[in-house]
Amino acid sequence: MEENLTERVQERQLDNMEIYPVLRKAILDLYVCPGTELSIRNLCEYYHAGRSPVRDAVMRLQQEGLVTILPQRGIMISLIDLDIEAQERYMRLAVETAVTRDFAVRHTPEQLQEAERLLQRQVDWLQHGDGDYRSFLDLDDAFHEYFYVAMGRDFCFRTMQQSGGFYRRMRLLCSQVQQMSLNLEQHGLILDAVRAGDADGVAKALSNHLQKLDYEEKELQQKYPYMFKGTQIRASAQHLGVDFLRAVYGGQKG
Repeated sequence: MEENLTERVQERQLDNMEIYPVLRKAILDLYVCPGTELSIRNLCEYYHAGRSPVRDAVMRLQQEGLVTILPQRGIMISLIDLDIEAQERYMRLAVETAVTRDFAVRHTPEQLQEAERLLQRQVDWLQHGDGDYRSFLDLDDAFHEYFYVAMGRDFCFRTMQQSGGFYRRMRLLCSQVQQMSLNLEQHGLILDAVRAGDADGVAKALSNHLQKLDYEEKELQQKYPYMFKGTQIRASAQHLGVDFLRAVYGGQKG
């Protein structure tokens, strides 16, 4: 996991406060394949953590829908539920439309300049990055988050990030399908509307940007059915320490 998430956390025992974010990151960043079955013992041994903090973390992840408890067997990393993902995206679009419309008519020159700088960081990644799609998604998040921060709505963004686990995994998977240049082009259209003070134009550009997953997810569901809820196909067993995303995609830019 990450360079290397697993090696780093194995150097010492994790305490109660650390195991939850480590496990959550492993799920959301697709270090572990959806549908993977694990035992509490596996997790304790791998992360050098006690049973109590691991069980507490698992219970929190279950409340978020990111793991499923399997009686007498352990846990399963939740399959991607496209219905929940669509609802998470619907909430994101509703809130972010209001935020970006505000930004279009209220932003200062300095705030626009910062948004442009965040977009340029994504352009730089496309030209010179190492192919780590997770880092690109972090840059993408930073771009969107800034609109919330600038308008004093950062709590809204944090709340959606906390409850948007299925949407996060789909975005990461779709990074392998879509052309990164298209993503940047759509971000550019959002900023074009901002520069023009066109709130309706911002809303339209944002809707087109977020709704593109409707098309991309169909391709992924056909190609990797074992990741999704509602299919009978399951992935082969995965060992902790194997980066699922890199194993599937090779971690290189296309």
